[in-house]
Amino acid sequence: MADSTSDNWLADRLERLRGVLTSATGVVVALAALITATIGLIHLWPTLPAPAQADKCKAPYVWREATPDDHVCVTKATHEKTLEDNNLALSRRDTRGGNYGADTCQSGYVWRDIFEGDHVCVTPETRDQAAQDNRDAPNRIER
Repeated sequence: MADSTSDNWLADRLERLRGVLTSATGVVVALAALITATIGLIHLWPTLPAPAQADKCKAPYVWREATPDDHVCVTKATHEKTLEDNNLALSRRDTRGGNYGADTCQSGYVWRDIFEGDHVCVTPETRDQAAQDNRDAPNRIER
């Protein structure tokens, strides 16, 4: 009988320890996810200089709004695509990391590079369009 009691006691203690370890693991995983999400948001919403005073777009252009202060004038389709790319940004990251750590894009995607530190993953065509829009920006502002 004594062996049965000690076996039950040991099994109970091991079960409690397993529960504590499972809870601790859950906390560590949740904390890591929170840190990763925070880092991702920092990369998505960098601080940009204040927009120029004369930043009203000529028709038919609208602000790109890759960030709240992004007042580069683009087509409505490009504006909508930019918002979509922002929403899909985290899903286009390589979860295994890579040469650029958490900023590594999945195969087929590259950094958008609209501004220094813009690491939203997009297609190469979208990156090229963004660069062209940046070059054309001065001609699209109403003066």
